[in-house]
Amino acid sequence: MLTEFQLSFYKRINVEPILNLKFEDLFLILDACCSTFSFENLDVIQDDIKEVTKETIYNQIVLNENGGLCFKLNGLIYYFLQESGFKDISLVTGVVVSGPNPNRAAGAHVAIILVNENKKYYIDIGFGGFTPILPIQIDEVEEITKSKNGLFRIVKEENEAINYLGKKQYYTHKMQFKKEDDYIDENLKQWISTFFFNLEPLQESYLNTSQKIMIIEKIDLAIGPMVFKFIDGGVATLTRNYLTITTNNGKKTKNPIHSNDHFNEILKSIFNINNQLIFSNKNKNVEWD
Repeated sequence: MLTEFQLSFYKRINVEPILNLKFEDLFLILDACCSTFSFENLDVIQDDIKEVTKETIYNQIVLNENGGLCFKLNGLIYYFLQESGFKDISLVTGVVVSGPNPNRAAGAHVAIILVNENKKYYIDIGFGGFTPILPIQIDEVEEITKSKNGLFRIVKEENEAINYLGKKQYYTHKMQFKKEDDYIDENLKQWISTFFFNLEPLQESYLNTSQKIMIIEKIDLAIGPMVFKFIDGGVATLTRNYLTITTNNGKKTKNPIHSNDHFNEILKSIFNINNQLIFSNKNKNVEWD
């Protein structure tokens, strides 16, 4: 018997409910999630900060049909897997080492480790352009996983970073990513390290800690509006000034945003997000060209 949480989740991602979910089904589930949910920060930049719990995540993403950042998107998957009978799953954290804020906010990004048939897998649907979409196996041979977003692998390597409390954090693995040979940007066709992490399991309450770290560290995702979504043939990214469509081979088309209303129209039409941006003097980072 499926729970209300599971049934609503399946309806949200437009997948027929699966009574006895198996590991093999996760490829379909995770792909559908990435096609449905937007990676976005609109609640954070508008100071609509709530405690991150199973209930608040469910309300925001499933019932109210908005997106969220890593701690909410991966938190939702974590709770869904729990309700679907997966026992050996855990939340993990680390430090993002690529993108606009490399090596900052150690502990802000949260992902999932799942064990299936004695093999460990890294799961992450909340990493924007670095989202692997599919489970990545963690083993000694550095197996490469191919998804519609590129090639991914987990490498065993020790690293460290200073967290928001000023304490040193140690990491044992890193995720790497690259695009395929037909991609236009040559720099993205080489392996790029994106995330250092360890396999130490976290309490569920850490999802709320992740949100706090992101706000305390004032990284880009806590300052200006940013919305990212996988769409047919590529990805769409919406910032305060531009809507950028990037095809699967890297061709970009940038369209200027003319007003607050224009921004909100795109939120609904392309990203299917109900959480409209409320422009105010308080949100000074939102300026329209």
